[in-house]
Amino acid sequence: MRQTTSIGRMITFYLLILFTFSFHVTFAQAPIRCYTDEMDSVLHANNPSLPSKEDFETWLSSEVQNNAQSKIIGGVYYIPVVFHVIHSGEAVGTGTNVSFAAIQSQLDVLNEDFRKILGTNGWNTDPVGADTKIEFCLAQRRPDGSAFPASEPGVNRILSTTINPTVPPFSTAFINSTIKPWTY
Repeated sequence: MRQTTSIGRMITFYLLILFTFSFHVTFAQAPIRCYTDEMDSVLHANNPSLPSKEDFETWLSSEVQNNAQSKIIGGVYYIPVVFHVIHSGEAVGTGTNVSFAAIQSQLDVLNEDFRKILGTNGWNTDPVGADTKIEFCLAQRRPDGSAFPASEPGVNRILSTTINPTVPPFSTAFINSTIKPWTY
């Protein structure tokens, strides 16, 4: 009889723990995995003149329709990119003013990974690995339509003192409100 009571207590104890765990899991909030919407709200609060997310989606949709076939060559989709180099006035290739060769090297590595190119670090034998048919290239024109220098397509070099004479380290608020607008 005592053994039954002891087993009964153990079963009650385990059921109580199971119920407590179930209750916690049921009512726990899901973690926020991405703060995009929150950061967008902060950005718009600090810069009310920025277009809304809906305006951006409308613009992007029209751009996609207008350029649907213009960036696809031989089944590969090419995405023009711009590298923003914010430097402290050093000569190109020294300090924070990275060289064009370093920028091109990083673009090459990115393309090797996205294209799964044989003989590169991007190649792998993983069965879920695939050539995405996406390749990044340096933009030839700025968003305003003006051309980049022929020697450095896709590179926007910005002297930090033209943004603000403040010296690093920069706060997140400073980066969002001062530096990022220079890269739009």
